[in-house]
Amino acid sequence: MGAKDSSGTAIFNNNLSKSRVDVVVKFIVNEGVPTSILTALGRGKEDLKYVECDPATKCSEWKNEANRRVYFVAR
Repeated sequence: MGAKDSSGTAIFNNNLSKSRVDVVVKFIVNEGVPTSILTALGRGKEDLKYVECDPATKCSEWKNEANRRVYFVAR
């Protein structure tokens, strides 16, 4: 899953987080992981690690950076 901080519009955040996760998926597929076991989701600001950072101006930059991430969830 890809996530983004709370700055920017919802559409921008969703598109950027989806682009981030797509790059990671492409990399791990190139390393030999089959695409059939992967699902790429861009969640924008809907999955903030630090929820108190909405809006982004309420937090320090390190927390906003932590909100901009790609992570894996086992199914």
